Amino acid sequence: RSPKDPPRDSAHVMKILCIRHTQDEVAQDPDRLVAKQFAKWHPDGFRDDDAMFGGRRDPCLSERGVWEAGTGITDEGLRLELNKQGYGGLPQGLRCKAEEFQAELILCSPLARAVQTALVAFDKSPAAILVHPGLKEVNRKGYGPTAKHPRGKPGAQGIGGKMLQHAVYRHPRSSGAFADASLVPEEWFKPHDSWASMCKTVDEFALWLSARPERRIAVVSHGGFFKQWLKVEMGHGHFVEGELAAHDDDPSPAFMLTKFSSGVQLYV
Repeated sequence: RSPKDPPRDSAHVMKILCIRHTQDEVAQDPDRLVAKQFAKWHPDGFRDDDAMFGGRRDPCLSERGVWEAGTGITDEGLRLELNKQGYGGLPQGLRCKAEEFQAELILCSPLARAVQTALVAFDKSPAAILVHPGLKEVNRKGYGPTAKHPRGKPGAQGIGGKMLQHAVYRHPRSSGAFADASLVPEEWFKPHDSWASMCKTVDEFALWLSARPERRIAVVSHGGFFKQWLKVEMGHGHFVEGELAAHDDDPSPAFMLTKFSSGVQLYV
């Protein structure tokens, strides 16, 4: 059965684990340099064009981001201090939670920081990773061109599906499970996308998700996406867990939150 276009059950409830990606790199910040294992994520010469965009496109995880997605930051004082900035993650990292959840399918945004969080957190999982363009960044203010960013916000822009597939091939998980970027178009960032269009994308993803045949699905995305979809604000490297239910006679999927990590600071 293809993971891309599943049949719809008449009614079912699925368990959903939602994770916000962990800390990403920031240019010229010595504490947020790109993690060594993802230093070759993009093709040669990719960073040469960043200046035209006014900033770093598609940032990768930092070393701390890899720790947060994996077994956690061992210095508890540092972790707590970073959590004040929204970046400390869980005491034992996300991998422990990922293994406990036992996902049947892992979905993630096409941006590098989300894909890499999924690769590290679910490193030992036998479940496939499916990259979904509907999980991209969303923001009420939009990502359109400005004087500083003439081609749109750099951090919201990622690589196309073919290049992304090559990147995940070069960064396999220890489980050997597949990561599939075939749903991602070559051009998926829309700098002039309206807020109404972004909200529609979120709603369409939720409906697509509710039709999945799996019963345990993990979703790795961004703060703006989860705020719009679930009405929660999550720190980086934190999670919410819940149940998604849908019926053929009422196709609107209803999400009921059941569990929060400590970095879920606000229910709006």
